[in-house]
Amino acid sequence: MDDKSSMTPLLHGYKDVEGAPEAGQPTEPSPAPHGCDPAARKRKRRRILFHFFTLLAVVSLVTFHSRRSSRRCHKGRLAGKGNWEMDHGDEDHDHGYIVPPGVVLEKCTTWDGNDVDAAFWPPPHRGPGHHEEPTTSSAAFTVPVDKKLFFLSTGSLASGSFKLTQAEDRTGNDVNTKVDITTYDNGDSKFHDHILGLVRVCTISKEHDESAAGVGIFTPRWRWRGGGDPHRHWRSPHFDVAVELPRALSSDLASSDPLSISSFTTHLPAFTHDVQLPADGVTFKNLALTSTNAHIDAASIVAQNLTILTSNGAIKGEFTTSDKLVLATSNAAIDATLSLYGSDSDKATTAFLSTNNGHIVAATSLLSGSEESGGKFNVTATTSNAKVGLTFPQAPVKSTLKLSAHTSNGGVDVSLHPTYEGSYLLTSSATQNLRVIADENEADPEGKGRKRIVNNKFVTKGFVNGETYWESKDEKEDYWGSALLTTSNAHVTLKFEGQEVSE
Repeated sequence: MDDKSSMTPLLHGYKDVEGAPEAGQPTEPSPAPHGCDPAARKRKRRRILFHFFTLLAVVSLVTFHSRRSSRRCHKGRLAGKGNWEMDHGDEDHDHGYIVPPGVVLEKCTTWDGNDVDAAFWPPPHRGPGHHEEPTTSSAAFTVPVDKKLFFLSTGSLASGSFKLTQAEDRTGNDVNTKVDITTYDNGDSKFHDHILGLVRVCTISKEHDESAAGVGIFTPRWRWRGGGDPHRHWRSPHFDVAVELPRALSSDLASSDPLSISSFTTHLPAFTHDVQLPADGVTFKNLALTSTNAHIDAASIVAQNLTILTSNGAIKGEFTTSDKLVLATSNAAIDATLSLYGSDSDKATTAFLSTNNGHIVAATSLLSGSEESGGKFNVTATTSNAKVGLTFPQAPVKSTLKLSAHTSNGGVDVSLHPTYEGSYLLTSSATQNLRVIADENEADPEGKGRKRIVNNKFVTKGFVNGETYWESKDEKEDYWGSALLTTSNAHVTLKFEGQEVSE
């Protein structure tokens, strides 16, 4: 079988190049009709297939890494039960649950009325003509007050209200938590059951912190695969979370000592927060309330470290701290009454207020528990497209204040306490609207009969730099303060309560 001329071509209709007698011999190419060269067409097909499969490989690789990253971010999952999954397919693909890393689900309510810690009201019978009737089910839990308390929610269906109160006469170690879920059936009496099949309300803990305990609400994150809007025919459920702290740990209600809590945090996006604690009822070492697209109101919060975060919602209330305070939102206002307690150390007590497209109005009392030191305080307020208004009703003698107030397209109005001594700097692009106002007859806060000196050291368009003190600058370096007030397209006014200082 050495006769290569008898070999069958590898492809029908084409010569096998290796098997042809003339292989390796130069040949004259035969003319081919324009556009009909078989070899050229073959090469073109190969190029098209090569680019197609290359593009397919790149898309597959990007998709793989995207899904892998998503799974790393949401590694905790819950198994869902109920009719909803049977109607809408695989739970893990269409309604995945998000459990933050490190969070452990201890016990979840079954919503069937058999839990000792849950009450369930089945939907009442609906006759024809009823529309969007509300139905509510509740789950109740207790967690120890001596734990690091935390409350969280996840998923697309979790939104509502959070309320924190203190019992008037209940004592003990229990923090009572009640979670109400209300749905609107839109004429479907089984809709409430469908939603309960998707919702998990659980007591929770943390993997590497035995001292942490709390309550979590877990709902699916939507990944709709059908056509149209899955929400258009029904309203999302509404959650109401009510947390009640005990009056005291012991049965001694006569004690005036406040309840002490080491840590209290919330991470409840789209939940309004309403804190209704008595002024001297509770003190927190660390407290952090976090939401989005909702307001946070507080009648009174006392904490060593205090953080309030939200977005598209106002922050309002009375806040007291001895270390650090942060109030931050966006597209909304901040209205606050602050009490900052200084210490004997060189560490400053700080307050940071931040928003945009909303005003900041704050009355800040600077307080000190020591007769030897007035304390050190840092206060920062920043916004845009709105005004900043700051007053300081109280401040100790020989206290040090470092103040920064900034906005744009809005005015800055600051009134400092008579004890303030230090420098000031006012800037604005509105060059004729910078004013420093003082009172020549202002009483000496130390009762020594001294007169306030206000000295505008350098004045130019859009810029005023000066200093103020009582009679003499000598030996005041240790508590010399500073005030930086800036804006654009608006006025800046610094007051020492009285007549305007001439340039």
